[in-house]
This record gives sequence, C-alpha cells and structure tokens, in this order.
Amino acid sequence: MRGLLRIAFRNLFEHRAKSIIIGILLSLGVVILVLGSAVHNGMANGIERSFTKNYTADIIITGIAEGPVSLFGVASAGGLAKTPTLPEYEKILTYASSMKHVAAVTGMASTFGIAQKEEQTANAENQEQTDDTMEGNPFQIFYLFGVDTLQYRNVFPDFSLREGNFFEPGMRGIILNAKQKEGLEKYLKKSLAIGNELVIQGASSGGVKIVRIPIIGIYEIKAEGYTPDQLAYCDIDTVRILDNMTIGANIEVQLSSEQKAIFETTNYDDLFSDSNTFITTNSNTGSVDYENILGDTSLREELNKVDTGAWHFILIRTDKPDVAPAVIKELNTFFKDNNIAAQAGDWKAAAGEFAQSVDIFGTVLFVGIIILAFVVVVIIMNTLVVSVIERTTEIGTIRALGASRSFVRRLFFTETLLLSLIFGSIGIVLSYIVNTIIRSLNIKAGNRILELLFGGPVLSPIITGGTVATALIIIVLVGIVAHFYPVSVALRIEPIRAIQTD
Repeated sequence: MRGLLRIAFRNLFEHRAKSIIIGILLSLGVVILVLGSAVHNGMANGIERSFTKNYTADIIITGIAEGPVSLFGVASAGGLAKTPTLPEYEKILTYASSMKHVAAVTGMASTFGIAQKEEQTANAENQEQTDDTMEGNPFQIFYLFGVDTLQYRNVFPDFSLREGNFFEPGMRGIILNAKQKEGLEKYLKKSLAIGNELVIQGASSGGVKIVRIPIIGIYEIKAEGYTPDQLAYCDIDTVRILDNMTIGANIEVQLSSEQKAIFETTNYDDLFSDSNTFITTNSNTGSVDYENILGDTSLREELNKVDTGAWHFILIRTDKPDVAPAVIKELNTFFKDNNIAAQAGDWKAAAGEFAQSVDIFGTVLFVGIIILAFVVVVIIMNTLVVSVIERTTEIGTIRALGASRSFVRRLFFTETLLLSLIFGSIGIVLSYIVNTIIRSLNIKAGNRILELLFGGPVLSPIITGGTVATALIIIVLVGIVAHFYPVSVALRIEPIRAIQTD
C-alpha cells in the first residue's frame, strides 16, 4: 500500500498540470457545495429562529381539515378554506400542560382582515368593492392573531412593545408593527396613533363582518429573522367575530309544536298564498304588530353570539427544542386514543407557506448539486482520458513489467482519491475564508424575497460540520465516478504498446 501511494504521489507530481486542473475543479465544486449549503443553513436557521421565538413556538395543535392547517389558514385545492375550531379545547389544554418537557402553552385563533377607509364601509357591508379597495396596498391586508391575554407572553417572552400596552382581560384592540403602521397611514391618508380606531372587514367564509377596533400598541421583534409585515395581534373576541366563530354551531334548536307544524304542512300554496291574513295584535284596531311580526328573536340573537370557548390552535413551548418530535408523537397518540379530531405538528406545520420556502430552496439546491456534479464528472473524465493517452508509454511499461490490471485500477483509484481529498480540503478552507468575508460584509437584503432567502435582513450563511463532511464525501464520490471510464481506457493498453511508443 505504501509503495502504491508513493507511485501515485509521483505520478500526480509528474503530471502536475493535469492534476492542478482537476484539483481546481474539485476545489471549486467543494466551495460551491459548502457555501450553497451554508446559505441554506442560514436561511433555515433564521426562519426557524424567527418563527419559533415569535409566532409558532415549538409545537402546534390544530383541528382536522382537508388540507394542511397553519397559523395562516388552511391550504386546500380550492384555495384557503375555513380554519377548523379545535375540539375539546379545555381537555387538550389540560393534558398538554401536564406533559413532561412542556414549559408553556397558550390558545390562539387567526383570521384575515382588510383595512377599510371610512367611505368604503357602507360598500363593504353590501359586499361591493371600490377602486381604492383594489389598490393592492399590501398593508391593507392583515394576518390577525387572536391571543390568550393571560398565557401568550409566557410562550413568547421575546414579544415586546415599542409603544402602548398589551391586552388586559376583556380589552378590545389591535397591536400593529411599525412598518405596518406606516403603510396604513399611506393607504388611509392620515396619521395613526395609539387610541385611533381602524375599520376592519373580515375576510372569512361566514359573510361580511365589519368591526371598529382601537390601536392599543406598536410591537417590535427582538429576534432577527424574516417577519411577515402584515401580521397584527388582536383580542380574541374580535378575531372570533371576524371569522364568524359563533355559538350557534353548538346549540341544539328546539322547535315548538306550532313551528314544527309549519314545516310539516303539505299545502305550500296556502302557506304562500295571496290572502289578506296578517299577524296582528290583540287590539281591535287590526293594525300590524311590527315589533312581533318576526316572533321571538332571542334564538336568533343566541345563534349570533360569539363562541367564547372557540380556539383554532394551541401553541406549545418545550423546555428543549430537540424534544419536540417526542412530544408531538405523544400528543397524536393521545388524540387517537381519545377519539379527538385534532393533530399536533412542528413549527414548520405552523408556519405553513413561509416554512415551505426552506424546503423549496433545499430542493433547488439539491438539483443544482446534481447538475454541478454531472458537469464536474464530465470535465474531470475528459481530463483524465487525455492524461491516460499521454501516459500510454508509462502504463504499457508497467504492464510489460508484470503489473496486473487490478494494480493499474488501484493506481488510478489512489491518484483520484488523493486529488479529491487534497483539493477537497483546500476547497473547505477556501469556503471558510469566503464565508467569513461574506459575513463581515454585512450584506443586507434589498427586498422581501431576498429577506426570505437570507432568513433575515442580513445574509448570514452558516457552515456546519455536517455541511463540510457532506461536501467532501460528494466530491470524493464525483472523483471516483469520473475515473471509471479513463481506467477502462488504461486497461485496454497492451504491454506491446510500451515498445511501439517513444
């Protein structure tokens, strides 16, 4: 083995021009692999840090829907569907709170809202849209998070206010971020301050709901990372109103015998005839009793009451992030054993489309690696073939002196392995140097797409041990694959060629 290594080193040095060309390609491949993975790591780390610290915590519990349920809605084939109300909320909350490794829990609900100008309110109630409503101002649309006023800040201790106050029990209001406030001021064409009211139209499937809600605070995010500008925090009852979370769905309606008789009638012509029969008072005047013509409206009012026990989610903060998968598994087992239509998921499930961007970038990176590997294999293969042709005399002489085909095969394998390891290591060192330079340049994201790609406002690639090991393994495999064809060419050379070639 030692003799084989000595011969391999000698051959690489004697053919150093070809060795350097191949080595540069291998080093460049490692740099691209490591830095690409580092950008992906920085993106994933930034988004995970931002969302788990500020929005999703470590675990989310939701109801069951036709599509994936996230804090930002239900992704279904027909678009966003209504987010399901969490069944047996108190039972789930009690169990989750008692679990090992669970540090804090909180309930939450979410919906979409659209900011309205005063002159648009009447049109919105008639489900009409004006040109101003269709302006496309991104700050006109809200992701509204309805929070548990008592528990929310236990799960999200990094939540802080720049101005105003957090919700007190029973308090109605909305908390905006600074960028959102500026955008709304441009859209509404007026200044906004703590105490001013916003008119918000609900964008749920339950019909048009419009509320006036005071601004009670301006929040800021401590942790750096991508943040959706349209996110605002509301009191839970306002979100329930906008999302049409009424108590009516939980009420069993009891009809009187007279009411049942109306539905059981078989003579619908008489029921809707043109007779002059009126519902009147007991007085002799025969005038119409307008106050009671609709009968007792208490049931209708009860059906329209907000369901104060309705929540969309339970968010859980664990004492250690790495225990989240085990807690999720235990929760899903509990739901199955107790026949509860609920499910637990990780922060990616809670973040929805925002977390999907990490997976999409990872897929693009993987495809890029495949293309890069193919190109490098072809170039190295061609370079090695040329090298083999130039070494015809050497290979023929070795064979003439008694070297077997397996020896030639091991020789080329050793040379390729040495090239891959040496120049792969050089590529790793260069990657660390380039990564340090990139981080020191403090490259800022110029738009929201780059901010999502960077995982925050600044490009912060992260090189890990796993990234380095993976890149080195890939580049060694690429080198090994590239050497197979040149070896097959070398093995076709007969010893007699050593005599025939000068």
